[in-house]
Amino acid sequence: MTLNSDDPPFFDTSVVREYATVAQAHGWGAADLFAITRTAIGAAFCDEATKTELRETLAAAVAQAS
Repeated sequence: MTLNSDDPPFFDTSVVREYATVAQAHGWGAADLFAITRTAIGAAFCDEATKTELRETLAAAVAQAS
């Protein structure tokens, strides 16, 4: 599963709002949201170098949040 905002102006939302809504609706914490983000990086339509950079950025954010 991944979260996204599809068409932010049309739906009056953002990725941040979508993450907050899902977290509140399902009682999910930071670990759940980080897992969703890791999945999204794996599914992203970009090259492996970019995915590696994104995974490293996420890992740093996880470490900082812990």
